Amino acid sequence: MELQINANDNKLFKWNPSMDSVVAIGTLLGMWISFYIMYHTESLLIKVLVFGLFGNIVCCVGIPVIYTLLFRKEKIASMGITTKNIIPVLVISFGLAFGDFQELIPLIHGNKWLPQLIFNILIFWEPFFIFGWLQSRFRKDYGIIPGIILAGISLGIYHIGSFPADSIFEYFITGIVFSSIYSVIQNIFVMWPIFWCIGATIGTIKGKMEFDWTFVFFNLAIFLIQASILFFCINKQKKIARDNNQYE
Repeated sequence: MELQINANDNKLFKWNPSMDSVVAIGTLLGMWISFYIMYHTESLLIKVLVFGLFGNIVCCVGIPVIYTLLFRKEKIASMGITTKNIIPVLVISFGLAFGDFQELIPLIHGNKWLPQLIFNILIFWEPFFIFGWLQSRFRKDYGIIPGIILAGISLGIYHIGSFPADSIFEYFITGIVFSSIYSVIQNIFVMWPIFWCIGATIGTIKGKMEFDWTFVFFNLAIFLIQASILFFCINKQKKIARDNNQYE
């Protein structure tokens, strides 16, 4: 599986707003609403239904994958899921994670770090949503530089109203840095799972969010549903293309 990029997507700046941006912004708004409700409610049922089902599954993976693969008929590689150059990509990911790991060590207290870390390993939806989905859409419509900036600040946008202001600003900055890295490599595995799980663990600890084993199993269920959506849409796209004798 190789990444194929349209030459038009390599422009630094352009102005070609389309339905892609409308759908992308809609999912970002949905994610912000679901995150806000999740953070401010004590009800586990509401957390599961609003953040888990609507936010993580529908907004972050379901709509993006269905829209990109089945409506836009793009290959999954356009969303960064590719095995191209996988070894150097993973080496880079390890290198990025090493720096964050030094920051994580002082934040670890007692035995709670293990479920916290595993919980964040399963957070596939976040890097996929920010880079594979939002950045790819914004890049197509507005160019490389706006794509980086818009995707970067999106990481902070859905934390507004939940995390402290200084953390939101930090998300803006780190989001732009991460988007810049992804823009060059365009492979989701440079971010997930190695690098992202360390950074997400730091972020959730700073945000005073603690996850026990119950949340780990809950997050595993979400991950498996998301993976099922991906596999279904990829296979559906291949079947449609085979029927039309178009799949390469």
